[in-house]
Amino acid sequence: MNTSMSHNCYGICQVETPFGMWWLAANERGICRLTPQRITPGELTTIPLQIAQHLALATKELAAYFRGDLMRFSVALDINGTPFQQQVWRQLCAIPYGERCSYGELAATLGRPNAYRAVGTANGANRIGIIIPCHRVVGSNGKLTGYAHGLEVKQYLLNLETSNPSR
Repeated sequence: MNTSMSHNCYGICQVETPFGMWWLAANERGICRLTPQRITPGELTTIPLQIAQHLALATKELAAYFRGDLMRFSVALDINGTPFQQQVWRQLCAIPYGERCSYGELAATLGRPNAYRAVGTANGANRIGIIIPCHRVVGSNGKLTGYAHGLEVKQYLLNLETSNPSR
């Protein structure tokens, strides 16, 4: 399945994950997409150095994360979304490695305790999963709930983080 870039992601590469090859996309501001679906490139025939550096760092950091050697990503991101979505995504990055929180808890930290459904919608709109750790959000009963790439991927990521001895 081809997915065209909707917000100027020009550099694209494949990255090895425990779930097979995924596609990573970046622009001059940072990483803007991580997905198992094929991404078609934009108009550029050569990738500018800044974009290539973002892709190289993200690839390196993802490999280290999957080995259990990285607990926090430092690669620059270009997260396009509404102000509320961006607020949710920033809060996702504040959830400590190996920990979980519920949609309701996340909404409460944003000062909007009744907005758990809106938090879930914003969580689902995250185009840079794993790097922006939306997999750390679970149902109020602690059970796994929706994940764009499947609950088995979400469970794998949670298991990876909780079983890492360097936590």
